[in-house]
Amino acid sequence: MRTFLTKIKSLENKGYEFESADASFVVLLYQHFHNLQDDFDLVSYRTISEVVRDSNTNISEAVVKLRIEEDPEIKMTISESSGPVGALDHAMREAFAQHFPALKRVQLVDYKVRITQTGMGTDSIVQVLMKSTDGVDSWWTCGADSSIIEASYQALCDSFRYQLIKKGDQ
Repeated sequence: MRTFLTKIKSLENKGYEFESADASFVVLLYQHFHNLQDDFDLVSYRTISEVVRDSNTNISEAVVKLRIEEDPEIKMTISESSGPVGALDHAMREAFAQHFPALKRVQLVDYKVRITQTGMGTDSIVQVLMKSTDGVDSWWTCGADSSIIEASYQALCDSFRYQLIKKGDQ
């Protein structure tokens, strides 16, 4: 129990907030006490944002490369959305769809960002809180990093992990 509490304290010092992110806390519990291992491995991701000034259009594209445990082939998906986090979310769900049908219904419904460690300019730590739903239940997850995209990726992964825990797929 002491090592678990030490881990929580360490993550909170890095910008995580589990009081507002119940699902991230549950995932952490499962990882520590039930030896939860991911059935997926992110090989890489990339986001690109484009603003077309003449038409006032924002387009973001995400490329995600994932390896699913039972399939040695790397899955590459590309998705577009109005922002980089939406594009990353869509690309990840598309990559997971064949192997984890329970993730098809997961939707990102709320997204909050705040700076937790200030005074470092663009290297400040940002905390992302993300609310997801499967149409029946909703839950909050969190991520923290100096990159808002990486913090969002962490929160997205916890959202997907939580849904798989709920559905008994992990």
